[in-house]
Amino acid sequence: MNGQLLRGKHAVITAGAHGLGFAVAKLFAEHGAVVAICGRDPSGVHSGELLAQISPGSFFLPCDLQDQAAVAQFGQAVLDRLGHVDILANCVGINGVREPVCDISFEHYDFVQDVNIKASLTLLRTFIPTMIEKGIPGSIINISSIHSVAPSAIMGSYASSKGGINAISRVLATEVGKYGIRSNTICPGWIATTDLFKDLDQLESREAQHAYLEQLDGAQPCLCPARAEDIARHALFFASDLSSYITGATIMADGASSLQTHYADFEEPENAYEQRCAFYDTILDSSYTKR
Repeated sequence: MNGQLLRGKHAVITAGAHGLGFAVAKLFAEHGAVVAICGRDPSGVHSGELLAQISPGSFFLPCDLQDQAAVAQFGQAVLDRLGHVDILANCVGINGVREPVCDISFEHYDFVQDVNIKASLTLLRTFIPTMIEKGIPGSIINISSIHSVAPSAIMGSYASSKGGINAISRVLATEVGKYGIRSNTICPGWIATTDLFKDLDQLESREAQHAYLEQLDGAQPCLCPARAEDIARHALFFASDLSSYITGATIMADGASSLQTHYADFEEPENAYEQRCAFYDTILDSSYTKR
């Protein structure tokens, strides 16, 4: 992709050291943004170094996104270092224990909400006042989930947190639009990121990896799953002036899974399997996914 759509911008990506967050951070850096990322894993230092090679001044800071005091400290450290933030991409999303609604542990529920909602709220409270004060037409990008719209069983804690993010993002759009600040949400379906590669890396051949990925096919009209860079490109659209008149939007980046939530057995073109394998290879060879 040519051009530098984010030249001169400062971007913050939560959970940006690995997986989808890193794909977003890397693409933003390639488009000229100075990128700040955070996460719990010390290996994020290496991710920050990789980003700095692409866009000098980019960095990683350790942060436990469950600890709101630590999140606030991270946000202030970013402001101290960069002066302001133009783009906030809330990419964090944890699920953890899966439980039927009637069996949800409030301890687990609170943990999911702390990470998936409260961390985002804390950073909004940190960065938006500075955007308003300095007249910065910022962009807020919230990574939600298909489960916020088309949930499945035993996903109550996660689905409610992502549904909350959808609502907060829309409310925020009504509150800060007058300052030129936009707020939009992306709802991915299944994404080939770190957790999926943990399973794929245990398989001995590319054919076995194709077969594993083939098991995921059928739940959506488009090829399954998405690559991390596919979702990162949607985030780039919202971060840049390409979406300058869009706010309060929730887009489904799920390969139409939310339209086809049950397995569909339909006639395929003769070369459909070969086409899927070629797509699977782009996932397996992706440079955006840190395994």
